[in-house]
Amino acid sequence: MDLGDFEAIATPRERQSTTSSNSNESLPFMVALEEPREHKNVLHAVKDTSSILWQDLLRRVARSDDDNAASLRKSTRVCTPLLWNQQSRAYVIHSVKHYTSNFPEFQREIFCGVAVMLLQAPETIAFSYVAGVDPIVGLYATAFLGIIIGAFGGTAGIVAGAAGALAVVMPPITSGTGVLKDRPYDERMQHLFMAVFFTGVFQFAFGLLGLTRFLSMVPKTAMIGFLNGLSLVMFYAQLPTFQQCPLSVQPDFHTCMRDGTLEWMAPRDPSTWTTVFLVVLTMFIMHVFPKLPRIGHLVPPTLVVALVCVGLEFGVHRPLLHAPTRTIRDISPLSDSSFPTPRWPSLGSSPNWTIIVTTSASLSIVGIFESLLTLQVVCELTQRPVTNAMCRQETLAQGLGNVVCGLFGAMGGASMIGQSTGSILNGARGRLSAVVGGFVMLAVVMGAGPVVEVVPVACLTGVMFIICYHTFYWPTFRLLLRLQLVDVVGIVLVTALAAAINLAVAVIGGIVWHALVHVWQHSRLLTHTTFTEVEPDGTDIKVYAFKGTFLFSSATAFRDAFASVHDDPATVVVDFAQCLIVDFSAVAAVRQVALRYRQLGKKLVVRHLNDESKREFTNDLPWVHTHHVTVAQPNDTDSSTVHVKEIPDDNVRAIRSEV
Repeated sequence: MDLGDFEAIATPRERQSTTSSNSNESLPFMVALEEPREHKNVLHAVKDTSSILWQDLLRRVARSDDDNAASLRKSTRVCTPLLWNQQSRAYVIHSVKHYTSNFPEFQREIFCGVAVMLLQAPETIAFSYVAGVDPIVGLYATAFLGIIIGAFGGTAGIVAGAAGALAVVMPPITSGTGVLKDRPYDERMQHLFMAVFFTGVFQFAFGLLGLTRFLSMVPKTAMIGFLNGLSLVMFYAQLPTFQQCPLSVQPDFHTCMRDGTLEWMAPRDPSTWTTVFLVVLTMFIMHVFPKLPRIGHLVPPTLVVALVCVGLEFGVHRPLLHAPTRTIRDISPLSDSSFPTPRWPSLGSSPNWTIIVTTSASLSIVGIFESLLTLQVVCELTQRPVTNAMCRQETLAQGLGNVVCGLFGAMGGASMIGQSTGSILNGARGRLSAVVGGFVMLAVVMGAGPVVEVVPVACLTGVMFIICYHTFYWPTFRLLLRLQLVDVVGIVLVTALAAAINLAVAVIGGIVWHALVHVWQHSRLLTHTTFTEVEPDGTDIKVYAFKGTFLFSSATAFRDAFASVHDDPATVVVDFAQCLIVDFSAVAAVRQVALRYRQLGKKLVVRHLNDESKREFTNDLPWVHTHHVTVAQPNDTDSSTVHVKEIPDDNVRAIRSEV
C-alpha cells in the first residue's frame, strides 16, 4: 500500500491485532478519534475521578430519562406567558365547578386567606421598618404580590408579600445614612420604586429565558449561610425599637430614623422597660400559644399578640404606669391612605442609576432564591413534584408582581417561606386562599387603618425576634464541628457576607467559593502513569496515560509530567482514555507540550479522546497555531495503526485515517 505523504505510526493497545483490510477510508476531519468500546461515554471516563460527581451525573441522566418526561414537557407550557390567559381561564372555570361541589373546602380556603392576612399584617409592618419605608408601602406590596403570585405562581398555596430577605437589601437607598443620604426622603423613595420596577423586569427576563435551572448550582452550605445571615440582619434591624429621638430635638420618630439621629433609650426611662416587657411577652405568646390544645391552631398567634399588646398599652401602660410605648401611629399614620395610582417613578434632576441597578440586581437574586426555596417547601408539604416549569412560572409571576409594585409605589417582595408553610398547615391547598389574603389585606389598608395604627411597635419587634429565631439554622453549630473545613468556611463566609454586605453578594460569594474549591480538588485528581509500547518494526514508543479531570487548574501538573522530554523516544503518545478534557486551557497545555517535542524533532500523538474531549480539541485548536499538534485515530477498535498527513506549519493540521 502506497501511503504517499502519510507516515505510518503503530501504537498498539493491550490487545495486539492486525489491521483490518476491510476498513473504509474516513473523510478528512480536524479531530475525530474513535473511542474504544471500554470507554463509550464521558460518564465512564470520569467515573473514578469523583464518586460524588459521578453519582450526581447519574441522577441527572436518570431524571432526564424519567417515564414522566412527556407530562413534564406538557407542564412546561405553563411557563409560557402567551398561554397564561388561556390556562388561567380554564383554571378559573375548573375552580368554580370544584368549589361549587365542595363548599366546605371553599370555606376552608376563605378562612385560610383571612388567617394569611392576619399573619402577614404585623410582619409586613415590621419588614417595612426594616426597609426604612412607611408601613403603607409594605402593606400595598403584600396585597399586590399576594394577589398576583397567589393567582399565577408556580404552584397553589404560595403566599407572597413584603419579605424580610428583600427588606434588608433596601436601606442603602432609603436610609438617611445610605448612599442617597443627601437626597430628600421622597426622592429616595422614588429611587426605590424604580429599583423595584427593574427588579421585576430582571426576574421576568430570568424566568422567560429559563435561567432558573442554574440555581441548582447553589450549594447546601450557601443555603445555610443565607438563612443565618438573613436572621442576623433582621435581628439587627429591630434595634431602633430600643432607640428614641434625642431629647434636645423633638421631631417625630420617623424623621429621626430617616435622618439617622436616633440614640439608645435611657435605662431610667419607664418606657424603656415597658417596651422590653412587651417584646418579651410577645415572644412568649408566639412560642407557647400555637402549642395550646384546640385553640392553638384555630387562631393565628399574631392576632393574639396584637390584642394582648393593645390591651396592655391602652389599659395599663398609659393610664396606670404613665409609660407609653410607640405605636404605628407615632411612626407612620395609616388613616390618610388611599389607593395608589400607577405612575412612572420621578427620580429628580440627577438620578443615581448605579444604586438603582445594583439594588435591582441584588433584589432579583435574593427574591428568586427565596421564592424557589418557598416553592420547594410547599411542594414537599403538598407532595407535589418540583419541575423546572414551576420554577419558571414562579419567577415570571414574581417579576410581574414587582413591576406592578414599582409602578404603584410599593416596596416589592417575594414568596415567603414561613407564611406559606403556615397556610399549608392550616389546610390551604388551592390558589384561592392566597388571592383572598391579598384582597383582604387591600381592604384592611383601605378601610381599617385606624385599627392597625394602635398596635405597639414593640409587639412587632417581638414577632420579628421569633421569626429570626426560626429562620436561623441552629444545627449549624453542630455542623461546624463535623463538616470538612471547606464546608465550614462556606457557611461562615456566606453568613458574614450577608450580615456585612447583602444577601445577594453572600449567595454569589458562596457559589464562587465552592466553585474554586471544586476546581482545586479536581486539579489534584489528575494523575498519570508511563509505560512503553513497541511498534511492529521494534521501535519503542513512550505512553503517558492520564486519569482524572483535565482543566485549567491542572494544566501546570500536566506540563510538569513531561519532565524527561530530552530522554523520550522520537514518538510519544498521550493517552486520554480515562481523562476528561474540560476547557481550552487543557488543550493549550497539550499544545505547549507538543511544541517542546517538536523543537527537539519529536512527534506527539494524542489518542483515545472521548466525545467531550474531542469537542474541546475540535473547537479550540483552530483558535491558535496548531501545526505542531498531532492527533491520532485508530483504524478500528482492534488496531492502532494510524496515518498522519504532514501539512506545512502555516496551516492547521488535517487528519484522517487510512488503511
